[in-house]
Amino acid sequence: MSLDKKNIINETIHYLFKELKKDVSKKKETLKVTFISDDFDDSKHIRYFEILLEDSFLNDKDVDLFDIEIVYESIGNSIANIKGEFYGADGNIFKEFSVKLDDITTIKYELTLFISEIKKDYDSIIAEYINKVAR
Repeated sequence: MSLDKKNIINETIHYLFKELKKDVSKKKETLKVTFISDDFDDSKHIRYFEILLEDSFLNDKDVDLFDIEIVYESIGNSIANIKGEFYGADGNIFKEFSVKLDDITTIKYELTLFISEIKKDYDSIIAEYINKVAR
């Protein structure tokens, strides 16, 4: 993958995570903290957005962490695969996408759509989780 494409993907993910952090941070009654982190090697890059709920919402399985993980791999100058998942620490996947294209415009669109869907459904996903804990 060319350095330009990697930079565009990194900038897009950084921007989307920053915007998501603004939205999620407004949920102070349930949110303890958010983290953004990276893990990468020569061909694989993983960006994490972690959401830790307040201790009072910890359930019987000790699940109070939710992750958004975006992974992209490259082979040479081409993007081999890019995928994203929004999941709970219990392994339950709420949203996911996968794209196998080298078209940067399509990748940016899919990333934006993925994060927009998480923003739209975040409240209901967390509310459903909290309701399960309360039972």
